[in-house]
Amino acid sequence: MNQVRKNVMNQSLRSEREKHGWSRAYVAEQLDLADPKTLGRWERGVSSPSAQFVRKLCLLFEKSKEELGLAPIEKQSACINARHSLFWNVPYRRNPFFTGRQELLTHISTILHTHNEMTSISALALGGMGGIGKTQTVVEYVYRFRNVYRLIIWIQADTHESLVTDCKRIVNALHLRQHEQESVCDTLKQWLRNQDEWLVILDNVVNLDVINKVIPVEATGHILLTTQRSSLGEVAQYILLHGFTPEEGALFLLRRIQGRASTRKWCAREIKAAHTLSWLVSGLPLALDQAGTYIEEIGCQITRYLAMYQQYPAMLLHRRGESRLDHPDSVGTMLTLICDELEKSSPATREILRFCAFLHPDTLPEELVLESLTHISRGNANSPLLYEEALSILRRSSLIQVCPETQMLTVHPLVQIIVKASMDPQEQRRWVETIVHILSHFFLDTQVSKRASFYQRYSLQLQACMVLITLWNITSPITRQLRECINEHFSGPMQLIEPESTHHLGYMLPGHMEQNTHEQDDDCPCFRPPDSFECKNGSTWSIGQGVSPLSSLESAKRTGETGAS
Repeated sequence: MNQVRKNVMNQSLRSEREKHGWSRAYVAEQLDLADPKTLGRWERGVSSPSAQFVRKLCLLFEKSKEELGLAPIEKQSACINARHSLFWNVPYRRNPFFTGRQELLTHISTILHTHNEMTSISALALGGMGGIGKTQTVVEYVYRFRNVYRLIIWIQADTHESLVTDCKRIVNALHLRQHEQESVCDTLKQWLRNQDEWLVILDNVVNLDVINKVIPVEATGHILLTTQRSSLGEVAQYILLHGFTPEEGALFLLRRIQGRASTRKWCAREIKAAHTLSWLVSGLPLALDQAGTYIEEIGCQITRYLAMYQQYPAMLLHRRGESRLDHPDSVGTMLTLICDELEKSSPATREILRFCAFLHPDTLPEELVLESLTHISRGNANSPLLYEEALSILRRSSLIQVCPETQMLTVHPLVQIIVKASMDPQEQRRWVETIVHILSHFFLDTQVSKRASFYQRYSLQLQACMVLITLWNITSPITRQLRECINEHFSGPMQLIEPESTHHLGYMLPGHMEQNTHEQDDDCPCFRPPDSFECKNGSTWSIGQGVSPLSSLESAKRTGETGAS
């Protein structure tokens, strides 16, 4: 009887291998198995794989141990799947437009299934700013690897109230007995201690204490967290999520609009516009989903939406649309709420965000941002402490990233757009003048012999400063001196950086570009008029030229006149 059981089991394993067209040598290499003959013995029923290799086989074939014939024969008829698992309360349907991140999903699975000698619980956190796709990545993971787990438990963990509410629902659904004076979280925690092959998702963790409230210290299972925090210490391994590449973002947008799996049926002009839009929003999935919703509901072309976005970015970032998947707030609303909350925690965050909003989003030197805070606080002796506290708060929300090695900051371009949109033109101009003043003094106060290394560190910010001087027509002795020094340093007018690096600098508030009709400053020979700039490669970069207001497009939609733009 025992030999029959083994033969049945290993015939299933061999069948799956042959379906994939894999050799025994290939599978052995993927499993870190020293001798391919060992796999042959498993298939012939001579021996059975250990629990560690059973797990690796399940991951490799993306099948459960029952489907691979690696479970006792009495369990094979009870093959567990997501719809008939012992417990499954994932609140989201699988996203049909999920795009990319294949390597990330495999990496998540590998980390969770890697044996940890210190504990039998594997914990992993996905971090990043709101709208970056943390929850959707976890949703895709649980659907893709659902057969690996007996229990998949989803808990909303952004507040204590939501945590308790979800735990109560789970305890009731599992018919668990709650002892007197025991909280529902403790009841679930005690039950998990005696279970195995479970996955607990803690979505949108703000306070790390929620982990200890739900997860037992000693148990066998996996934990997936999503959070906007930038670090978790020893609580869990951490992966910072980034936006789509321009290619991934373009594909996602095209699929989102009409559900097409490829770009073959789209004309080259629309594909190029999708690629450009993806690049403009730095591949933020929520922004692209929002754009797809708007395009789908209004019935316009991507090229038309792109033209509007280049002139009215803040307005469009606040438009969520009705056919949304899982994120009720628009990008604009989400970022505005986050910024408002952060400013309540530390007023210094407000000054830092406003200062950074007008400069290049990458390679912001920390000493420059600290100098701005010192300048604004009128030489407050506590400025370094205020800066460190504010920076810590901004990092926890992932609005700003810090590179300790280079002491550079990075701020997301969409954060810059929303922050600028919260200011009226007068306040914007005050900040621009402050930035130009601080950066000019930073450069001019540097010894001439050291300016070469200074420019290397401040290259993008100096060029951003020159753009601001032109767009806002800042005329003062110090700005003229700055231009002369830079032109002398480069033996001629400084060339603008490529448009890929400066697209955010052209984003003015609605109305500002229309009002900016002053005469071009003749003292700035390195710039073309404000509506276009000449780049190093000889191309011309246009900023929001000839775009109709949003209301005209919506009116055309209502009257059935919307057509190709």
